[in-house]
Amino acid sequence: HILEEVKIYIFFRNKMDRSCVSWFQQPQKNCRSDVVFSCCFSPCSVVQIEHPFIVSLRFAFQTSQKLYMVFDFFNGGELFHYLSTGGRFDAARAQFYAAEIASGMGHLHSIGIIYRDLKPENLILDANGHIRITDFGLSKEGVEGDKDVGSFCGTPEYLAPEVLKREPYGKVVDWWSYGTLVYEMIHGLPPYYNRNREKMYRSILHDKLEFPDHMNTECKDFLRSLLIRDPNLRLGYNGVDEIKAHQYFQNIDWVKLDKKELDPPYRPDVKSDSDVQHIDDTFTNMPAAVTMTPAGKGGGGGGGGGGFCCFLVL
Repeated sequence: HILEEVKIYIFFRNKMDRSCVSWFQQPQKNCRSDVVFSCCFSPCSVVQIEHPFIVSLRFAFQTSQKLYMVFDFFNGGELFHYLSTGGRFDAARAQFYAAEIASGMGHLHSIGIIYRDLKPENLILDANGHIRITDFGLSKEGVEGDKDVGSFCGTPEYLAPEVLKREPYGKVVDWWSYGTLVYEMIHGLPPYYNRNREKMYRSILHDKLEFPDHMNTECKDFLRSLLIRDPNLRLGYNGVDEIKAHQYFQNIDWVKLDKKELDPPYRPDVKSDSDVQHIDDTFTNMPAAVTMTPAGKGGGGGGGGGGFCCFLVL
């Protein structure tokens, strides 16, 4: 099921003075235009994810009609915002983000989770400029082999060839999307982008990978290795360590990176924990109220209806 309605609320936990964001979601069967297919991802499985570059779930509960999930709140803005307003990133900034994203993706894979929707809209910055991977709506848990999944699932620009060909696939599809994302950060657009979706799919499957002149040799080799159409030959097939070992990351100290001891190349202008200037107006202009459900169907926003079916605290 895809989500018909998503509302976001920010609140503070007094005891810990930690800002959190609450997602209120109501399911239905229609798909969004920018996502090919969506599937359910259990909140219980998100709880186990603790990593410096991944948004953590703190609470989850539901009524008979609505699901509520409470995540840590980060207000540095979406990577998509910075790309769309400021254009492509310089080489150092793109490499830094690529390293933190690789670390986060590697952790997801290590616990059997395939992400399947890596794109700038699902990457946010914290107040210090570090990456956080968010939105697990298309993720799937329990993936160990390279032929465990068959769903046609993802965002068009970032779909791997094996997904387009409806072949069984595994975690390595994430590294194709990752290569597409890194290319976009450096160039400003994905490598095979076309407004005509069918032409774009044909390009992903058949066209030669072209590089702009400003990409250095190590970067081109890195992207060429990630964007190999045969998943068995793609960089990352044997795990994240071979990505970390590539010459593109020769100056990255991965231990210091995971400890956040490397200074981000860009620090957002964030004035306080409650500053929302980098949050899209689409969300900040929403009324702070839970939408009522149809009479007799229960589960409004805490008043009426069937009470709580499940409550989960981390």
